[in-house]
Amino acid sequence: MEITQGLIKVGIFGSEALVLGECANELHQAGYVLNFSSSVKSRGESDDDIFVVGMSEFSNADNLALWKNTAAPFLISGIDSLPHNLAVLDAMNSAVGYIRSAPTLTEILLNLRLGLHWHSERSSHSKRINNIESKIDNNRIIGIAVGVLMNNYGESEQYVFDALKAISRNKQRRISSVAQEIITKHNEYELTQKSSSLETWLANNITVKKR
Repeated sequence: MEITQGLIKVGIFGSEALVLGECANELHQAGYVLNFSSSVKSRGESDDDIFVVGMSEFSNADNLALWKNTAAPFLISGIDSLPHNLAVLDAMNSAVGYIRSAPTLTEILLNLRLGLHWHSERSSHSKRINNIESKIDNNRIIGIAVGVLMNNYGESEQYVFDALKAISRNKQRRISSVAQEIITKHNEYELTQKSSSLETWLANNITVKKR
């Protein structure tokens, strides 16, 4: 998550997290503003940058499921009072840090900073993985489309690929999108050798990007 200029908003949930209120002024001077809430449901309506959640919040099954599955960064407060509960231990895997029941200001600041940094790194890593998987899938689709057209027109791989790049520019479409349309049409009806050129077939059969 990229934090905008200004104060970093910290959502506070649960009795164990109330200890942060004792140093609210010092945290404000360090760039953090605390937003206290009695209802975890309001988290979905919040624009807080990070949350601090007391262990008592996990005694409720609905709250436990919500925090376990959230994409938002949160710290667990009162970690030294952790109950022997496998469900709570599982939810901890989603947390970006932990705070003791009686933390010092330095500990709070350190955990907030590290938590935000860890969340940013985790989000970036996830995006990189998704981008890599997307590129691999797109390359596979393009490769299939090139093979289909090579088989039907007897042209070389480079010739067909250049034709795909040209039609994607002309139709204002991504080349992977054009390739997917070719595959779809090939699955709907068997493409046969055309008397017209490959370029003519592409121009007549590939749709323009919708506005």
